[in-house]
Amino acid sequence: AVYEALKGKIAIANAKLKMISYAGALEEKRVQDRFTSDLARGYADATPGERVIRAQARGMMKSAIGFYNKAEWQPAIDLFSRSRELFAQSGDELETLFAEAFAGYSYLRVPDPQAAIPIFDRLSKVFEAKGYRSFYAQSLLAMADAVAGQNEFSKMLEHAGKSLVVSEQIQDHANSIRCLTAQTSALIVVGNY
Repeated sequence: AVYEALKGKIAIANAKLKMISYAGALEEKRVQDRFTSDLARGYADATPGERVIRAQARGMMKSAIGFYNKAEWQPAIDLFSRSRELFAQSGDELETLFAEAFAGYSYLRVPDPQAAIPIFDRLSKVFEAKGYRSFYAQSLLAMADAVAGQNEFSKMLEHAGKSLVVSEQIQDHANSIRCLTAQTSALIVVGNY
């Protein structure tokens, strides 16, 4: 009975992995974003020991998101950082980057732009180099948010503009709207409208 249950779970996991792989192939073909296909490869190549650590890290991420959604920034930052360490320990570079980005978003909400800027500066370079276009656009917009917190509106407009270009290329309409909203807000603040 235990063997059959385990066999069923493995079949479900393999079916989900196949769906993620298919979604990754579509995403790569349609908008040249490699994140999901790389994520599927990372799941497929993970050892059983790595999977255990990643499951712990994902549980921590879920708790961290709970704190984030309740505007409890410091506990969220702490858990995102701990989950990032576990993902790194398991060799999961993609989810390591994802956890780091969430810690950065938490710093933006504190607000602590001094802590957020180096995170998103580094992540934007990594995301661009790896071809993770959606995360690249989001990290640029986060940089815009961070520098706006320091009243650096010309830099804010530059980052939001770059994010908008990428967002439009990958047809991410939600992020495009966020970029336009950020640009409009900055222009209103500086009186250039």
